Amino acid sequence: MIPDWWLTISAVFFVLSVVLIVALIYVLYKVLQVFKRIEPQIIDLTTKVDSIAGQVNEISASLKETVTVVGGKTRGIATAADMIAGTLAGNMGKIGPIITAIMTALKLFNAVKDARGPKQKSLPGKGD
Repeated sequence: MIPDWWLTISAVFFVLSVVLIVALIYVLYKVLQVFKRIEPQIIDLTTKVDSIAGQVNEISASLKETVTVVGGKTRGIATAADMIAGTLAGNMGKIGPIITAIMTALKLFNAVKDARGPKQKSLPGKGD
């Protein structure tokens, strides 16, 4: 024979398990209601996110094109500046001796002028 205390404990646990199963079914029902209520919002947000992702892709493609164009123009400007610098360097190589000759001639002219002596300036009002 089974002791009475064992039957009592078994009955209590059986009743508690039935109550817990009913409570879990009720909670599951409420969770499903919440999911059904927020499902349209989730779908709407998904659509918006997809739209924003498309716009981001368009902007990044446009930005890539702009960067490519600006990069090409920058390369062109840098190439032109390099060519101009090369041309100027070549021209300065040709003009350098001329500038040196002119500076030497000016120094010689000043040296000859200084060797002749200072000119006397006449005072204003005296009959020149």
